[in-house]
Amino acid sequence: MNYTLIESNQKLNEIIQDFNSDYISIDTESNGLYVYYEKLCLVQIEFNGNVFIIDPFKADISIFEKIFENPDIEKIFHSAYSDISTLKKVKEFKFKNIFDIMIATKYIFKKPVSLSNLVKKYFNIELDKRYQKLNWGKRPLSDNSLRYASMDVMYLKKLRDIFFKNLTDADCYEEFKYTCNKLSDVLPKVTRFNRDKYISMAKRYNLQEFGYYVFIKLVEERENIAKNRNIPPFRVITNELLIEIAKNYDEILNARDLSLYNVCIVRNIDWIKNTIKNVIKTEVNENTFINKKDL
Repeated sequence: MNYTLIESNQKLNEIIQDFNSDYISIDTESNGLYVYYEKLCLVQIEFNGNVFIIDPFKADISIFEKIFENPDIEKIFHSAYSDISTLKKVKEFKFKNIFDIMIATKYIFKKPVSLSNLVKKYFNIELDKRYQKLNWGKRPLSDNSLRYASMDVMYLKKLRDIFFKNLTDADCYEEFKYTCNKLSDVLPKVTRFNRDKYISMAKRYNLQEFGYYVFIKLVEERENIAKNRNIPPFRVITNELLIEIAKNYDEILNARDLSLYNVCIVRNIDWIKNTIKNVIKTEVNENTFINKKDL
């Protein structure tokens, strides 16, 4: 199936003006693997057998508002939560009449199933995964990468029809649709530091007392660095390495031969050591970083 790339408001307006369908399949691509402040980078849609790839850097997708809000037009997604929260970063869209195929798989198979596995199961087609981790924020995008993006909406309507019958036969379609339509309330995706996530991680790895405090401060410092460089925190240094540093902070602080350590630790050694030293200088009490009752 061919696709049409939309890179202007004029072309997008023409598509929307001619829209005449009772459904629209939707997928999005973003660049969260490469930047701290994630952006919507592509919007792929399909209706009546036609696939359009919209570049939101060049075309204003706000024009979709009436389509998204129209209850007579079914919006078909696979994993709508992610797509809707990303779309809402651009505009506070309201979505009516949602059909989320991933939620349908939870009803039918009692677990979520990926789109690639569904396409393989029902159509015996292997989706190309080479572009899954592509930086979609870079331009220009190759024809191969755009074809990959188009595949993500190409099969949604066919899968929707399969699962509609399955859900109806299982007498759970109404409950399923209610669950899907609640997704309209999803909030825009916001990049924020989740401290509780790292508190839970420290507990899971059994970090004790001082190592716990070191880990929390390392995570906070990494977050600041990631913001300033506009890259995801894991691209500064991974959580797993921060755990190891927290467990062996004294050894790393006094290490003479850094060649024995992971290259990522060596690359970040200055701020790592400074952070450990600052923790040492700080009196550790119940008011430092986190109350001891949370340990």
